[in-house]
Amino acid sequence: MSISRAYNMGAETARFKKLLFLHEDIRFNSDNWGINLIKSLNTNNVGIIGLAGNKRKSNLPTGHDQGIPKDKYIFVTHQVNGMKKINRHKDLIRVKTLDGVFLALNRDVWKELKFNESLKGYHFYDLDISLRASKNYSNFVNPNISIQHFSRGQFNDQWIINCLEFHKADYNFDEIDAKEKNTVRKFWYKRLSKENISLKNRLKYVSVMRFNLNSYKSAFKFISTF
Repeated sequence: MSISRAYNMGAETARFKKLLFLHEDIRFNSDNWGINLIKSLNTNNVGIIGLAGNKRKSNLPTGHDQGIPKDKYIFVTHQVNGMKKINRHKDLIRVKTLDGVFLALNRDVWKELKFNESLKGYHFYDLDISLRASKNYSNFVNPNISIQHFSRGQFNDQWIINCLEFHKADYNFDEIDAKEKNTVRKFWYKRLSKENISLKNRLKYVSVMRFNLNSYKSAFKFISTF
């Protein structure tokens, strides 16, 4: 079954008023994180609480992280012995989109939104529900809960297919300027260049993501590296 179906089934049988959906390949680095999370979920008009999110989302075909530095807040590490960043944030940070590695919400909000079971597989369920939640609620990243995630996700042919299909829908996407579009294109062409993606799907992706004089080199490298 899809992850959306599995999550909804789990929520339907849950006994309590606060729900947490998270990946199985993580380790918590914070003590008393549950107490902190409950406090966060009691925030006025809260939608979804996550640990990695972005303030905006354009209609360019990307994951939750568009690649615009000023927009993203990520409190998830992927390296066992990597450099630990100094956390200068203490309060909840309002965002629009959230990464599915950690999604917490009150049961009544889940009942209203639910995970979109028309999305097949394991991709874009997080973007879908966080974008829909952002219309009437406030989504936040909690900087006081830290986890280590032992995976960076799969960006393969299926991801490309699902990504292009997802961005055909009418969500509350944000407008970004030409310079920001170049930043997004370069970030994602580089991110996907070494992934196991067929030439056919690389060409499909470029036809939607597009390029200009400032990003054509990144696009060409993405197409030619497979």
